[in-house]
Amino acid sequence: IKRLRDILATDVTYKSGSGSWGNGSGSLTDADDVETGANAPIKYKVSNGQVDVELASVAALSKGTVSFKVTVNANAAEKVANTADYQQYNASNAILKNTLTNTVIFNVQQTLGVVLNYSPSNANDDGEPNGGLNNLQIQNNTFGGVAKEVQFDNYVWNTGQATDTYNLSFVKSNVPSCAVVRLYHADGRTLLTDTNGDGVIDTGGLAYGTSKRIKLGVYFPSNCTSTSTMDFDITATSVTDTSVKNSTRDRLVNTVAVGESDLYNSNNSGVGVGNVTGSGGQALLVKNAVKGATAVFPLVIRNNSTASNNYNLYASSTTIDINSINTTLPTDWVVKFYNGDATCQTLQGEITSTGNMAAGTTKQYCAVVTVPANTTLTSLPIWFAMKSPMNAQGDSIKDQVDVAVRKLTLANDQQGRINVGGTVVYLHTLKNMGTFVEGDTSGKVSLSVVPQNINDGFTYTLYYDANNNGVLDTTDPIATDLSITGGLNPQSSVQLILKVQAPLTAANGISSAANIVVSATNTIQGLTLTTIQNTDLTTVDPTQLRLTKEQSKDEACALMNVATATYASNPLTIKPNQCVTYRLTIKNDGSTPAANVVINDVVPAYSILRNALPPSVSKGSVAVSGDQISGNIGALAPQEQAALYFSIQVTP
Repeated sequence: IKRLRDILATDVTYKSGSGSWGNGSGSLTDADDVETGANAPIKYKVSNGQVDVELASVAALSKGTVSFKVTVNANAAEKVANTADYQQYNASNAILKNTLTNTVIFNVQQTLGVVLNYSPSNANDDGEPNGGLNNLQIQNNTFGGVAKEVQFDNYVWNTGQATDTYNLSFVKSNVPSCAVVRLYHADGRTLLTDTNGDGVIDTGGLAYGTSKRIKLGVYFPSNCTSTSTMDFDITATSVTDTSVKNSTRDRLVNTVAVGESDLYNSNNSGVGVGNVTGSGGQALLVKNAVKGATAVFPLVIRNNSTASNNYNLYASSTTIDINSINTTLPTDWVVKFYNGDATCQTLQGEITSTGNMAAGTTKQYCAVVTVPANTTLTSLPIWFAMKSPMNAQGDSIKDQVDVAVRKLTLANDQQGRINVGGTVVYLHTLKNMGTFVEGDTSGKVSLSVVPQNINDGFTYTLYYDANNNGVLDTTDPIATDLSITGGLNPQSSVQLILKVQAPLTAANGISSAANIVVSATNTIQGLTLTTIQNTDLTTVDPTQLRLTKEQSKDEACALMNVATATYASNPLTIKPNQCVTYRLTIKNDGSTPAANVVINDVVPAYSILRNALPPSVSKGSVAVSGDQISGNIGALAPQEQAALYFSIQVTP
């Protein structure tokens, strides 16, 4: 009789039903009972972590195996030893042999883990790295003009099953270059170092189930301030397995203490330290100046501190960082500062600093910007700043100079057909591309219609499209002066409608043309307004056709479906390599069909047709010959319309 006993170590747990005999089949039963079938020759039982096996006999020169499975417990040692013992009995059940098997060592593969948070009591983790309670730590900081260091407590938790070391790194955002970020031991004074020679600061060895308190310190010299919210994302990475890592976020919300120094415009825009721009980043104050002239900005500095101060003055066409001031201006642009009052109507002596300012006082001064006579710029943002050499208090604001120009555009020439005694209307868009309000009072900008043949019997009347619906309504007033619109602001537009009526004596085939003329008699800052005009051509024809040309800007030249674009008759500003798609719509406004309708156009100068989007028509066929484009529409029923489309790219 052979008996085998295996007493399992406490590091493992027997897996039920896992026993098997190499000479049998299926699983052995764990209970102390009789095996059946092919397993009948063997006795097998498991009880309280002990496995017992008995065989009645083992034939000479034979061998066999008995196997079972165990589960490694969570707190198992790194090495688990297993040794069985066996006995051989004679027929009288006397022990002939009692010995131990060889010892097998099982190496436990331990898991690694880490959590970085700011909890001193648990290893909770809310995400990477700015989720909830344990992973987003926020402090408020107020700068008061003195050096300081703000510190955050963080905890590195070893959540694995083995001692490990964790490299520490951080990513910072919105932190000025003058600030210094450091990682400390728990005392907040001793810097963390690299303990394993891999070139990265780390925690040192950390036993599993324990944590290490570290501190993130942010040091600000006295002249280093910011109103930005700063984020510091700290990451702990296992040196054993760099894929095992975890992060947390420390956030510093900053303000500048009352008692700092404030710069603002005399109209109070920009009041408040750090209030640099408008809500959308736009300039706080915009001044117009013609080429070769000056724009004057009245500025105010307030010393809110309890001590006297002095401030140097700066101007730049790029953003000024108060902590590290660098200034630049385009060629021939000049900015000078003068003493003056809140209006700056009278300039006093030139200055580069404020001179001594008592606590709680303000100083008014003037920034004079000279616009070069040959400038090609249409506008220039300017940041004004001041900074104290005594305690580094400072502030900045963003203003802007618009190079003054008077320019109106009128779009566009049109043509159409009309019945004898009938009427047709043409829609035009008048846009102010300049920097001044035009036509805000009567007599400044006139609107007139000048027939090219005053004796042809055609009647012309110009209306203001008051509700901007593109249709002549009974409430739309006659327009002879731009003041009917209430004045046209820069970059704004209005619609004008020209109504044409043919005389009852007109014969089919005759044409009449009229010019819509926009002109001004006044000057603004010495600038006159160039007279502009559109010409509308009307032909008497029973098939009353009206042609309208519109355009759509396609900066990326990505449009592939001309029907989906948005078209308008407004003027466009196009840069080289950008694209424009044109739509020419012809409509039969008459009461009889129109035959053999053709739309012709030409590719504009300094542009080419887009290969990816060839010319097309909504009806009929299209032909291209060089720069000539012809859309053969064919017949149009009364009130039917069709369109010709083509897309061009502006050449460099």
